Amino acid sequence: MKKRPLWVVQIRRRTIRLVSFAVSCALLAVAIGSMALMFRWDGNDLSLGAEVDPFKIQINARKSESVTFLQKGVQMPVKDFAVHGTVINKITDAGIATTQFEKCSEGNTKTWLDGSRIGNINESLLTLDFVRQNIVDSPTALGSYDAVSIILNQTMSHTSSRFRNYHDASITSANIRTWAVRLVYLSLHYHQHRHALREARIRALDDACYPVMLDRGVGLYDYECPSAKYLVVGLAKYGLGANVRAGAVKALVAGLATDRVVLFVNNVADLESATKDMGPWSLASCPRRDHQCFFLPLSPCVLLREELAAAHILDKGEMRALFKTGRVPLGRIDDRVLVLHLHFMPQLKLPGNTVELLQNYSYSLIEGVLSTDSRRPVMEQAIASFTLPDEPRPAGYNYALANSRIQHALMFYTMRPNLHSRKRIDEILKEIIPAKTLPERSVGIPIRASDKCRQESQCLSFSQHIEVSSLLWNDVYPNTSHSDQPTLIFTTESKDMMHEEHAYISNTTIPKPFANMNLLMNPHDVLPNTGFVEEIVAKTTSFSADDAMLSAVTSLQLQLLARYTIANCCSNFHTLLGDFLVEGMGAAHHNDFSCLQEHSDPVYAICCGWHKDCKQKRAAILLARNSTDETMKD
Repeated sequence: MKKRPLWVVQIRRRTIRLVSFAVSCALLAVAIGSMALMFRWDGNDLSLGAEVDPFKIQINARKSESVTFLQKGVQMPVKDFAVHGTVINKITDAGIATTQFEKCSEGNTKTWLDGSRIGNINESLLTLDFVRQNIVDSPTALGSYDAVSIILNQTMSHTSSRFRNYHDASITSANIRTWAVRLVYLSLHYHQHRHALREARIRALDDACYPVMLDRGVGLYDYECPSAKYLVVGLAKYGLGANVRAGAVKALVAGLATDRVVLFVNNVADLESATKDMGPWSLASCPRRDHQCFFLPLSPCVLLREELAAAHILDKGEMRALFKTGRVPLGRIDDRVLVLHLHFMPQLKLPGNTVELLQNYSYSLIEGVLSTDSRRPVMEQAIASFTLPDEPRPAGYNYALANSRIQHALMFYTMRPNLHSRKRIDEILKEIIPAKTLPERSVGIPIRASDKCRQESQCLSFSQHIEVSSLLWNDVYPNTSHSDQPTLIFTTESKDMMHEEHAYISNTTIPKPFANMNLLMNPHDVLPNTGFVEEIVAKTTSFSADDAMLSAVTSLQLQLLARYTIANCCSNFHTLLGDFLVEGMGAAHHNDFSCLQEHSDPVYAICCGWHKDCKQKRAAILLARNSTDETMKD
């Protein structure tokens, strides 16, 4: 007999196994059906009617003859509710629609459906596909390059960044670190979305659920999450960098430590007694006046206003204990909602079992990755590395959270632009960045001036920033020709600094370190002259707080293009930029981020306002140098 080819034998064997498996499944289905009739079970008890562990039971949204699932790219005609998804009492007159609504809202209570919800924003760009990818697909996203890229690409990472190289399986210290940051980010995403899985799966069974729920005032990204407990935090009247690094990260750490979903809620000061940071967010101007004016919701889970009004507000002692031990007060363990009025300071230590929880999430998430996947070993080493201490920066100036992998991942999650913001950022960057710009030959010079220079920091002039850039470039490329000179990426919030730049460029009498001044700037920058935009916005009609946020975030995104960056690390905004660059979020494969504070020349080594010894030492050195120069002149 002629020997069959190996591939034919393999196909026959695989076919036999599949047929056997199908027969077994059919017999099992018959058995379950018989038991259901015998014990009068509701089918929902075995599927979507009861809370399930999403890692134990996976329901994959796929099209079939009997079930219609979300269509890729389908865009729903949504309503942009002005403030927090206000309930719309719009009753449909058809009995069929009522039945459809009952089917789609199976996972919800009447109290939540009829109540006044603090809903998530309904963007006109929001699609059903986006909802499915973020919620239903999240537990198994790592098993698919497409699925994981959709979630990770919501960050501000550059398209060519190390962070987006999900295929990298090399076991190096740099790649282990990058995978650690990715996995913490994905774990936080799952933590914030997991309680909505059951409801999202119910709605995903029929596309019609979304318009039906919308008709009742329930947004596409609004879910009751009855099993969730919450920590509610209001963002403060500080700059963006301080809000993210010293506030948002602290809140998310507390949420992980206590296993509670974190919500940023502002503009609801009427609901609770301590209103110091629950009023409108000063960095937002859309009708919501909160974090979602510019960024994606932290979670699809939505509270009732009554729940927030009745929530316990943790006092200072309770908050100190929470951040030290990772536990809420004994008498408040069962409270569904707790409110934190944060003291905005960087959270340097991770309380309680935060790391253990992140490891558990991460190990569960990589279960979706095949054991034969070449990335599994580096993922496992990355998870094990969560327990390792973060090393200080190799350079001399160690600012708070300078090298903190876990906290950095939480920052990236906080700063995911919403769909409208992402579209505007991409449009601006496409307009202003020349096609031939090379990240490897770019120097970033973000300049924080204006109010920062009054008390918080010493500052340099524009020409001094150019001198520092020249010193760096000549050190890296000592024999640079005119044609090889760098692109200087210059951004600032200061009108005065912009005037200095114009004067410097137009002055042909002064020598310049670069023969060709190739400056890349953001012409759409509104130049608010401060990081605290509330007072400025109140006095002008030329731009809004949302415009100022777009300006700041676009400039930060532009700075991610640079291979070398020279920053003023007295600024939270600049250290936030450093957090992105150190974790491989920039366009260059590697970035050298340096602080002016650690420059070898005291002329450029400026001091922060709170470092009195630094200022005294620098002043003495500069005085002695000036005296020597005067003596030499004589």
